[in-house]
Amino acid sequence: MSNGNPFDTNPYRASESEVIELSADYDEVKFFSWSQRIGRLRYFAYNFLMLVLLSFIFGGMPNGILRAMGQSKENYLTIFQLLTLFFLIIWTMTSVIYAIRRLHDLDKSGWWILLYFVPLINFGLAIYLLFFPGSEFENRFGKKPKPNTVKTWICALIPAIIFIGILAAVAIPAYQDYVYRSKTHEAYNKASQLKPVIESIYHSEGTFDNADTGKLGLPDNLNGDYTRYVNVSDGVIIAEINERAGSDVAGKQFIIHPTVYDDKVIWSCFFSGPEKLKPVSCVE
Repeated sequence: MSNGNPFDTNPYRASESEVIELSADYDEVKFFSWSQRIGRLRYFAYNFLMLVLLSFIFGGMPNGILRAMGQSKENYLTIFQLLTLFFLIIWTMTSVIYAIRRLHDLDKSGWWILLYFVPLINFGLAIYLLFFPGSEFENRFGKKPKPNTVKTWICALIPAIIFIGILAAVAIPAYQDYVYRSKTHEAYNKASQLKPVIESIYHSEGTFDNADTGKLGLPDNLNGDYTRYVNVSDGVIIAEINERAGSDVAGKQFIIHPTVYDDKVIWSCFFSGPEKLKPVSCVE
């Protein structure tokens, strides 16, 4: 209490009435609640936490118990199907509850949840719930939720990190395959350039005997950035990939063989490298 000394009073200190009024502006948020408002981050985090919790209750824990009990395969599958059904029912219910709480934060009626059953519009509703900010102050459904805590941020970031990890696990090998494939295809494309020349030799000579490297218009030395050599012997084309293409495909060969059917040259192709890197047009 001040004794009249002006130095006893802090001009920057908020009055007690202001502190009480400020704390009253927010509502304590509960994880298990049928009402209250929740913001975007809590909506995302609560759904993820509930998914993990229910997966453990209806998936991981019963799975361990059933295996320990040595249940037969038939009983195991029956019980697991029932647990999956219960999981889907409860997770759907909790998802609806959190969506309604999020709609209340947006000052919208919970009946908007019915839009989830309308194709295309449900996608728009999901975006609306995840990204649009709620009412800045108290609305008809209650006070503004308490600011997000560190735990809320962590719970929301975990699925994002998991998603990025899964995406990287899929995208990086796919990109590596794409790079290897583009390097591998160079040798095949260079070998394929010789097909018209060899076909012309056959139609003029009636045989592939002279269709060799350096003869009758076939080049002496055909290589590239990732191609060690392309050789032709009796019409058979052999193209080998060099080390610059990578250790997985270095030394691998394309062997392209001509056969004649009805006076028409048909080509068959063999690749000694991984099947996933073989060009679609390289058919045995």
